[in-house]
Parts: sequence; C-alpha cells; structure tokens
Amino acid sequence: MSNVDDLFLAHIPLCAPRPDIPGEVIYLRLWQEFMHANSHALEDIVTSGLNGPIDQRVASVAASFMVYMGCNGGANFTRCANELVKRFDYPHEAFLAAFVIENQRRRSVNHGLRKVEYMLAAEHPIVDGLFSTRVEWERVPDISQRDLDVIECMVIWWSTPQAERLRRVAEPLIEAEQRKAGSRLFAAPAADAPDASLHATHM
Repeated sequence: MSNVDDLFLAHIPLCAPRPDIPGEVIYLRLWQEFMHANSHALEDIVTSGLNGPIDQRVASVAASFMVYMGCNGGANFTRCANELVKRFDYPHEAFLAAFVIENQRRRSVNHGLRKVEYMLAAEHPIVDGLFSTRVEWERVPDISQRDLDVIECMVIWWSTPQAERLRRVAEPLIEAEQRKAGSRLFAAPAADAPDASLHATHM
C-alpha cells in the first residue's frame, strides 16, 4: 500500500526560484511536470531512505533540491559528481561523495552557509550589505534529520539515468533563456522610457 497520495501534495519549494536565474525556474517546472506525469515517482525516489509517510514537507524539500540544481551551486555539484563517477563502483556513491564535499561549511564560500542551509531557507539568506553581501542568519533554517534523508534520496536519484535524461531536457532550455537574456532584445522597458504607442502612426 502506498504511503503517499500525490493528489494532496504540492510540488512547490520552500523558497520560490529566482526569476532571473533560468536554471532554477526550468528545473522546478520540469520537476513538477515529471511529478504530475508519474504519480508514484516521489515515493519511488524517497522510500528507500525515508521512514514514515511522505508528506508536504517531503515534497517541498525535494522541490527545493531541484531549484538548487538550477543555480551555480547545483551545477558545480553535478559537475563534481560526474567527475568522481569513474573513481567509484556505483554512480550514486560518487554523487553522495560529491555532495559531502560540496555541503561542507567553508567560511570562504557563501559566507559559511552549508548547501542544505541555503537550499532549504524559506527566504534567500544572502542579502546585500553596505559594501558586500552578508548572511541574515535568522533566515537560515534548522535542518532536521528527515530533511537530510530526503536530500540524500534526491542526491541518489540525481545520479540515475532518469535524472540524466531530465538534465538533457533542461540544459538546452536553460541555454536558450540565457541567450535570450544576453541578446537584450526582450529586456523590460525602463520606467521612464517613452510609450511607443503615443508616437505610433495611425493609418
């Protein structure tokens, strides 16, 4: 008997993806489409490493992982993991090892935030200071063992051929959005720009 009912789960992250980071938006959208198209996918991913029912927190932690995979930190983790694969007997071991490396607390990286702290914050924890960025530590969440179990399951799934296929779908979409932004053809008009409709020639 299933211990999850996807009809009652919203696959939304704890913090919304940043609209100016295409990877975050695209990975979340693809994850949600994948979840809706495969009703037992989340259960299949987390059951081996998680005790108890699969509730909304589990779904939101998983979605938050996917958002993070779309930012520079997530891309660095994926690249590191793929480089380690040849040193391990199984891909999931390489991905777990890479995540341990990436998740360590280093004061010189993101002001000492662990990856999971950044990933599961309900508000973006790094803010602009007077002369540089800083961490609003009150925004940094307490991470439960259950949260860590979900993340571990997601890391293992991220090593699978299924996740690799999702990445292959995502990568050209992300590149296209980045090219679109870089073209400056579709930038929002400045607030003080003249309204073109006021100068239109009516035939």
